[in-house]
Amino acid sequence: MFRHKNFLVIDDHEINRILLKTQLSQLSAQVAEAEDGTKAVEHIRTQHFDMIFLDLRMPGMTGFDVMQAIRHDVLVVNRDTPVIAVTAHALPQQRTEILKAGFRDCLIKPILEDQLLSVIETWLGVSADRPRRPTLPALDSVDFYLKALVEKTGGNWALARMLMVKLVQELPEQLADVEKALDSDDYHQAREITHRINGSASFCGLVGIRNAAGELESALIKSSSNDILCHCFRVMGYEIRAFLSKKTDLVAALDN
Repeated sequence: MFRHKNFLVIDDHEINRILLKTQLSQLSAQVAEAEDGTKAVEHIRTQHFDMIFLDLRMPGMTGFDVMQAIRHDVLVVNRDTPVIAVTAHALPQQRTEILKAGFRDCLIKPILEDQLLSVIETWLGVSADRPRRPTLPALDSVDFYLKALVEKTGGNWALARMLMVKLVQELPEQLADVEKALDSDDYHQAREITHRINGSASFCGLVGIRNAAGELESALIKSSSNDILCHCFRVMGYEIRAFLSKKTDLVAALDN
């Protein structure tokens, strides 16, 4: 579909990179990846890409910093390459800031297949047949998570299992870190970790966790009261524990 197109995916979160890279690879594109801004700049200085997908919130060099490097560094060979911002959420005024910074467009996690194709078609001036989606199980508690994971990996059950294992490993520690940050009034740290939870849940289609993390992140941005923050944290914790409680059945289903 996009066999002769080269894309670069930049994101500090491995799960996000894996899923977006998988989506692009299934469109027959060539995909490189970078886990931070420094590595991203190395790529964009030495290799031309047809499109770049750039996460906005990364430690060290943010997405905006990388964008400046692309547009102003004389060694960069991608000055005119369409750069698409990728973020868990963007308010209207934030979208305006994103476009003013030089991004051509903005994708909100979770990135749906039709939205991804639309952005590529718009900015590369190409069209593509929409791939057929796999038929997936009917919804119930376990099947909901299974359906979400398999949909987001394009029907790749082995990849879905790997992401499931990563989520099971990451989410308890991340939840504990958010609680620790809130207890010490380190709202910046709490927001950073919550943003990562939001991003991975969004990419994996875990709607309950995504919505709860989004609410907590918004409350932290607005400097809400402790009561509101505690409520949002409890809701997020409930959603994460609900997902983790199904891990045995999910792994068994994915193994089969």
